[in-house]
Amino acid sequence: MSPSNLYDNKGPKSGNEETGFFNTKGRISRSAFFKRVALALLIYLCSYIALEIGLFSVFGVRFYLFFETLHSFFLPLGLTAFLFIQGAKRMHDINRSGWIFFAPFYNIYLSTFPGDIGNNDYG
Repeated sequence: MSPSNLYDNKGPKSGNEETGFFNTKGRISRSAFFKRVALALLIYLCSYIALEIGLFSVFGVRFYLFFETLHSFFLPLGLTAFLFIQGAKRMHDINRSGWIFFAPFYNIYLSTFPGDIGNNDYG
């Protein structure tokens, strides 16, 4: 029996499979997309509730100010980038360019379409 090799790890068999949360390549289904949107909202909601009840003030003023900065700037920026990446993957699943996700309201309409069966122009 030979030891494990880095080259033994195969990538996805087709472009239809998930390649990673922060990779814009690939496609995701409607259910995966809406689960990830819900996860992002849950993370932000938990952060908001923790900030409002003063959970982090017990660690001191500096930690509270650090967390407030994190909650006010970095968390929304990171979650927005995460949601745009997931939206681009969802657009790829219905054979549209990922840039369509920036179109207001049209992206919500398109997100409810069923995905293409098999390979398409985007994987």
